[in-house]
Formats: sequence, C-alpha cells, structure tokens
Amino acid sequence: YNEDLGGVAPEPWHISFSPQASELYKAYNIEVFEKNIEYSMFELKELIQADLNNIFEVFIHNITFDSL
Repeated sequence: YNEDLGGVAPEPWHISFSPQASELYKAYNIEVFEKNIEYSMFELKELIQADLNNIFEVFIHNITFDSL
C-alpha cells in the first residue's frame, strides 16, 4: 500500500508478510469477492452488489505491492 492508485490511500504503517500477501492477492478474484459479499450479513449489501466490479477494481485490485 505504498502508492496512491486512486482507491486505497498509501498506508506506510501497513505490515504484511509479502510472500503470503502476494499469493493471496493473486488468488482473490472478483468471483471470490462476490461470494464473500453474498454470504455476508450487513445492511445495504445490495449497494455493493450493484457496483461490485467497480468496487473490486478500485478498492481491492488497485493496490501496490513491492513484490508482485
């Protein structure tokens, strides 16, 4: 999370184990995200489902890793 790509702001304090984080990032796709939202219980989830692709691209897929 070291560069602002327009979704998630830089988080210099963010600590992760890069090899594992990188593999999980690669495996987490739109289908997995969609199922996570579908099976979650929270109010107004229909709003996320209506804009699922955009939310995934901007706030989940649009982050930086040094080791990707």
